[in-house]
Amino acid sequence: MPAKRLFFRIEIRPVGLTRRALLKSGLLILLLLNIGNAASLYAIHVKGLDFALGIIPLFNFDKESNFPTLFNGVLLAGTSFWAFSIARWLKDSSGAGHTPWFALGCVMAFLCIDELCHVHESIDWILMSRTETTGAIAWPWVIPYAVLTIIAGAFFLRFYLKFERRYQLIFGLTAALYVTAAIGFEMLEAAYTERHGEGALGYGILYTIEENLEMIAILFTNWGMMDFLAKNCEGHAMTLKIR
Repeated sequence: MPAKRLFFRIEIRPVGLTRRALLKSGLLILLLLNIGNAASLYAIHVKGLDFALGIIPLFNFDKESNFPTLFNGVLLAGTSFWAFSIARWLKDSSGAGHTPWFALGCVMAFLCIDELCHVHESIDWILMSRTETTGAIAWPWVIPYAVLTIIAGAFFLRFYLKFERRYQLIFGLTAALYVTAAIGFEMLEAAYTERHGEGALGYGILYTIEENLEMIAILFTNWGMMDFLAKNCEGHAMTLKIR
């Protein structure tokens, strides 16, 4: 008599992803990361430690390849995903107006790769070995990135002006916040560390503010894109189904 085979099947019902739930979850994760970063700053500047049971390498906002880096990368990947989703819907529904959204998705995908693979740090190392800069541009990677930001701003200007007032406000504020953090605060940090060194507490405060502003900007960009999808892309629905 052949042995009976036992089959186990686990099925999870489709889960709707709401923009409010994702925003709240993202803000909660950011809060937890800030607690970890604060603990790392305490360990470094009060206790004089450089590891602290792994808290410093895993949670410090100035370190690479850790939980804050991963979270920032996931947020940027999400922004790219929503932009590509809107582009795909527009292409399938009307066949027009999808190109700027696709281009925006490419930009956000590059920023995600930059965050996870440390592209701008590599560019900075190359430039520092060939040029000598001081003050706010002591980290010279900000120069080509500022130029690229201006070019991107000029490219997307007409696209931005076509948005209704609500989305102009959301995306305008988040873009300004992200650029201010990613480039503006990097320049402040470069000038500060040139005078006081990277071991000063002031540097820790500056990079903490910078990373928070970046992640808050991307969190609300994701929220804005999901809101745009819900209100402008009729028939677009997305669920997560695991079997």
